[in-house]
Order: sequence, then structure tokens, then C-alpha cells
Amino acid sequence: MIRALIVIVNPRRGRRGSAGAGLAVVRRRDPHPWPALPAFESPYHSPVDKPNPVTVAYYDAAVPDDPRARRGAMFGHPCAFVNGNMFFGTFGQSVVVRVGEPRTAALAKGKLRVFEPMAGRAWKEYVQIDTGALPPKELATLAREAFDWAARALPPKPDKKKPAGAAATKAAPARAPTKRAAKKR
Repeated sequence: MIRALIVIVNPRRGRRGSAGAGLAVVRRRDPHPWPALPAFESPYHSPVDKPNPVTVAYYDAAVPDDPRARRGAMFGHPCAFVNGNMFFGTFGQSVVVRVGEPRTAALAKGKLRVFEPMAGRAWKEYVQIDTGALPPKELATLAREAFDWAARALPPKPDKKKPAGAAATKAAPARAPTKRAAKKR
């Protein structure tokens, strides 16, 4: 098996005559093939499957019909937001509901559990529910509770988008000439 090893050296160092400037490619024959590593084997970066159509339908049926509830996505998963804060969404083949720490502690029994997107990293305000673990009406009631809690308890997030005219009207600040530009004059 042939492996390619690419070594990049700072090209500026070669201007004064030092050897090895630029790009060098070294090929070597490896007598012992490197072991094949799995694509992802980190407890902090485990891959998460996208929700299947059954999970998305389970989520869609429970999103509150309120004009303040905005549907969107976070990390490719369908989610619902109120005042810029996520209160309800999907994660893999489950649904997550943000109800606050005290309510999460009370609900995290049996079919419901505290949401852990990574091992050992609990989101203490969220409850995770496997698809179909609760009847759709109970999930809709829990989603409405999450919506009401997030709208009341969480401060609104400011919009990240800038007004369209702000970039056009603001002139770029003048920059002082650099030493190199001063020498050329």
C-alpha cells in the first residue's frame, strides 16, 4: 500500500536561500498497512441520523399553532422557535422539548429522559422523548407547555440579520498607510 505524505514549508523562508522552501511531496511504501479507523469514534462528536419521515410527522403534529411559533432547523433537524429561542425539535429519531430545569427533573422518569446530545453533556432544560413513546395529544400538550414557558421565561434574542441599507450607507474606515506603502513612495 502506498501512502502519500505532504509536507508544506513556509514559502517565505526560501527567499533568502534556505533549502526546502515551497511544497514537497514524499511517497513511501508502508510495509505495515495502517489500520482502518472507523469514520467517527469520539464520544463528543458522535454522528446523529437525520429524523425519518415518521419522526418528522410526529413532531409536525405537535407544533403549536401560534403565530409567534416559527419553524426552522438546527443542525439539519426540524425545530420550532419562539422569540429566537428553540423550544421544541427533533434529534435523531426522537423529539426534544424545552420546559425548564425544575419541570425537566419532574418529567425525566420512565419514557422521558434528560436530553444528552453528547455523552455526559446534559441539557438540563430539555426532555427527550422517543418517537411514538407518548400519544400525539400528550406530546402536543407538552409542546404547548414548552412554548408558553419559553415565551415567558426566556429573553428574546436579537435578529442576526442587518438591515439592507445599513451596509450600503456605512463607509469603510480610512486605513493608515503601511510601512511598505510608505517606502514605495
